[in-house]
Order: sequence, then structure tokens, then C-alpha cells
Amino acid sequence: MATTRKIGGGTTTDAGAFAVAELIPSGALALTGFAPIAETRTPGGVTVVKDSIAPGTLKLTGFAPIARRMVPLALDTYTNIIAALMKQTHQDVTACVDDLFRQGELRIFRRLRLRTMETKLSVMASVGGAPVPSDFIELRWAHTLLNGDAMELESQTGEWIYRWYSNRNAEARPRYIGRDGDNFIFGPAPDSNYLLNGNYYRRLQSLASTSTSWFTTNAADLLMAAGKIEIYNFTEDFESAGIWEQRFELLASRVEQEERREHRGGGPRRQIPDMAYR
Repeated sequence: MATTRKIGGGTTTDAGAFAVAELIPSGALALTGFAPIAETRTPGGVTVVKDSIAPGTLKLTGFAPIARRMVPLALDTYTNIIAALMKQTHQDVTACVDDLFRQGELRIFRRLRLRTMETKLSVMASVGGAPVPSDFIELRWAHTLLNGDAMELESQTGEWIYRWYSNRNAEARPRYIGRDGDNFIFGPAPDSNYLLNGNYYRRLQSLASTSTSWFTTNAADLLMAAGKIEIYNFTEDFESAGIWEQRFELLASRVEQEERREHRGGGPRRQIPDMAYR
């Protein structure tokens, strides 16, 4: 005859045997008491447990289910990138995360010169100079335009222009462009107003205000690396920051290489000989 053991409280039958609150089959272990167990009784006084435990199993009742698989976040928006940064670094830097991430973005803009950072320059050049855009990083090219005639300007330092063109009164059409603080200056000083056209590299707006950008689509791994450097530096985990500095440089080089390949791609190029085609 099988032996039944009582777990917890029970009641005694007329025959002197216990009617067990939960019947546990041989080889099973159940830890109960966290959630009620539904049960019924037969006319013979035998307890029938509805959620009976299969042999060889371990059952813990009363706990919430645990998700077994962590779903990675898509690094396609500012919100998702920030959440991924704090999850992967195990740091709660919510109070200053916008500032730290912006520092990471500025690190990228100082390191790279990409097509997405290019923008048009169009201002009026006069004897007093021309204003430098507020998001200006570096001039790519510039020329003055007068009556449809474009003249390319050569970049020089402001000190060089002041040395060789010390006369700052209206003199002639400019041939050189430099910078003095928040102004472009020219040598020689313009003798008239000229439309200054060109192209320059700019600092992009922070993802905190735009949510998405070229980087979230094409270089989210670079954003993550830059963000981790700033977070680890802030939390004084300088060993981890150093590791991610190396990772950042590797990713930045790969982004540059990809951009160069795209720029040089396309159809075959012909070498133009000294003699023009007839």
C-alpha cells in the first residue's frame, strides 16, 4: 500500500489517517503556501488536488513568471540609444545623460569629416568681412560671385592676411579668405560687395532634439561607443573608458573608409589625355 505524507496542516479521518491538503506524487517536490491551491474531496474523503505535480518536477507557486529572453533594443532613436547605454554600462545616469551624450556627439564631430556634416555657405562679403556661421567647424571651399563670374578663394590664416594685406580699406576683388574670430576676412579687402558662396563642415544638432539622424541609421555603433566613453569617464571607470576609446577609434576609421569607398564608387573613370577629344 502506497504511503502518503502530509505537508503542512491536515485533518484526521475516522480511520485515524490524515486527509492531506496537497497530495505529492513520489519523486516530486512542491513548495506551496504562496498561492491557494484548488482542491475537491471525493465521497470517500480522499482529497483530489487540481494542480497535481508531475513526478520529477520542482514547483514554486505564488511567483510571477520570469521572462527568459532579453530582447535587444533597436538603436534607431535617441530614447532607445540612451536606454541601451544605461543597460549595457549598468549605470543610472538619468540626471545628466543628455549632457554626457552631447559630449560624445562633440567627440564625433571633432574626429570625423563626413558628407552628412557638409552644408552650404552663402553670405555677403564686404570690406568689413562676412559672418562665420554659428555651427561652423571647417571651410571646404569658397568663391566670390559677381555678375555670374566666380573666383575661387584660397584659405589662409587671419594672421597671414593681415601681414600681407595690411591695408584694410576697400582695395580689390579678394583672392584669399581667412578667419578672425566670428568673421571671415579677405585679402585684399573687397572693393565692393560680393556674394560669398561655399561649403563647410558643421556641428549637427544633438539627437536629444532631433531623435534621429544620419548616425542612428548608419553609425549607431559609433554613437554607442562615444556615449560609453563619457559615461565611464563620469563614473571614474577609467579602465573601461580606455577600452572604449580604442573601440571608438576603430569604428570612426571604418566609417571614414565606408564614406571614401562610396565617394569613389560608381562607373569607370577615363583618364583625360593632354589632347582634347575630337
